[in-house]
Amino acid sequence: MRALILDARNARASLAAARALAAGGWTVGIGAPFPDGLAAASRRVSAFHPVPRPEDGAEAFVAALRDAVRAGRYEVVFASSDVDLLALSAARDAVAAAVPYPPDAILRRALDKLELTRAAERAGLHVPFTAEDVAELPAAPVVVKERMHGDLAAGGSPLTTGTDIVGDRDAARVRLAALAAGGGAGIVQEVVRGRLVALTVLCDRRGRIVARVQQEAPRTWPGEAGMSARARTVPIDEVLSAGVERLVGDLGWFGLAQLQFLAPAGEAPRLIDLNPRFYGSLALAVAAGVNLPALWARLATARAVPRRADAAPGVRYQWLEADLRRARERHGMRGVTADALGCLRWSLGACHSIWALDDPRPFARAAATLVRERLP
Repeated sequence: MRALILDARNARASLAAARALAAGGWTVGIGAPFPDGLAAASRRVSAFHPVPRPEDGAEAFVAALRDAVRAGRYEVVFASSDVDLLALSAARDAVAAAVPYPPDAILRRALDKLELTRAAERAGLHVPFTAEDVAELPAAPVVVKERMHGDLAAGGSPLTTGTDIVGDRDAARVRLAALAAGGGAGIVQEVVRGRLVALTVLCDRRGRIVARVQQEAPRTWPGEAGMSARARTVPIDEVLSAGVERLVGDLGWFGLAQLQFLAPAGEAPRLIDLNPRFYGSLALAVAAGVNLPALWARLATARAVPRRADAAPGVRYQWLEADLRRARERHGMRGVTADALGCLRWSLGACHSIWALDDPRPFARAAATLVRERLP
C-alpha cells in the first residue's frame, strides 16, 4: 500500500497525514518542489519526489507528478492545499493512481463558497447571510472572502488571501475590487462571532458516512477568523450531523469533508467553510481513534474499511506556536507570562501539530526556521 502526498506549501497537515498513513500500514512519499518541508523531514516518509508547483507550469507539474507516481508505484495521490488539489483534480486522467476526491465539477462546487452556502441552506444547515454585492447585506461590518481560492484555470492567484473583517461597505468594495484585480472573485458575509466548531466526515463512493469527528476550538490564531491553536474532541451533535449528511448527499460527495462552523452562544452553528483535504488539526482525529488518512486511502483504493467510526470525546490538540502567538496577541509582551504558562499546561497530554517524541526531526526543522526568521 503506497500513497503520495503533494506538499508544495509545506503544510502541517501533510506531516500529520504522513504519520497517520504510515501508522495505517501505508508507505508514504512526498512530492514537493524542495525537500525542506516538515513532512519530508519525518521518519514516516520513505521517499521524496521533486514536483513543481502548478503555478510554475501545468505541463511540468503533470509530467513530474506522473514520474513520481511511476517511480514510487503509488496507488493514491493526495494534495494538501487548494491550489494543488484543483490542479491534481484537473489532471486526474493523466495520473496512473487513484485521485481520492469527487468528480471535478462536484469538487469545484463545494470549494465555491457561494454555491456551498446555497447547498447548505437546502440541507437545512444554518449559514451566514451571504452575497456577491455588499449592498445586499443589511449592515456593516462584513466579512470579505475569496469565492474560490486557488483556481489557477480561472486566472486566480495561488497566494492565500485570508478572510478580512472590514468596518464599512466602502472598505468591502475596495477589498472585492482587489480580489477581482488579482483574477479572483469575492463574496461578502455577515459577521458571525462564536466558538469554532468542526464536524469532519469521511464518505464512501456511495455517499455513506463511514467516519465522524467533531471538535471545538477554545482558542484560535489569529484571534478572529483564525485556525485552531487549541482544540478538543466533543460528542457528535446528531442534529448537526444529520444536516451534514444531507449536504454531502446533495453534493454527491466522496472522501473527506471538514465542515467548519461558528457557533454563537445559545444559537445554532453556522457553516462557514468546507475543507476537502488534510487540515491543520488532523492529528486530533487520529489521537481520538479515527485514522482519517488511512481510512480515506483504503476507500480510494477499493479496500474494505470498518463500520462507522466516531472519534472519542475529550481528546486535546495544540498548535503550540500559534497558541503562544495568540497569548502575545492578547497581552503584548507585558503580562504574557501567565497566559504562556497556560499554553504549556494545555500542552501536557495533548496531541500536537508538529511535535512528536518518536518523530522529532520535523519539530527541529520548524524550530530552526523560526530562529532564522527572527535573526537580523
